[in-house]
Amino acid sequence: MSIGPAPSATKRSSGWFTSADLHQPLHAADLAQGGNRIRVASYGRSQERDSASEYAHGRAREGESLHAFWDSRLVALALHTRDGMIPARSLQQLLQAARDEDPALVAAGPEQWAAESNELARSFALNIEGIGCDPAQDPGATRTVRLSRAYVTHAKVVVEDRLALAGARLARVLNEALK
Repeated sequence: MSIGPAPSATKRSSGWFTSADLHQPLHAADLAQGGNRIRVASYGRSQERDSASEYAHGRAREGESLHAFWDSRLVALALHTRDGMIPARSLQQLLQAARDEDPALVAAGPEQWAAESNELARSFALNIEGIGCDPAQDPGATRTVRLSRAYVTHAKVVVEDRLALAGARLARVLNEALK
């Protein structure tokens, strides 16, 4: 017989995943399977060839999906990771940004979180030359794009903002669940 988590623990866990996942724009998009069918060509090669350096500088590996780029590379870039570790200063800045969030935005529910992320996916994350909602394009086709430095710089800011908002909302969800 298998024993699962208590219902309240399951509810808390799903709140965590919902908060974290719904703030990533491509998790609320269906075009090209949320960016999984879009391959990213590196926008430039680092002089250093090690993967940690390219990871830290937000450079995509050839053939990496746009979704993976947003899930991993941009988060690492936004948090200034070094050798897989997040510096204390980055965590302090993120915590302060979460504390500074607009209380009205923090109080919004998951439907709003998804709507915000979907809008970001449509207006920015998937708004790349060669990618579109043209019905003449094969929606199942895998496409490759080259991201500009401007795109990556703007995406980093979006990720920083979404991480702070997700953290503030998660804190609210946990505080309410633990009352």
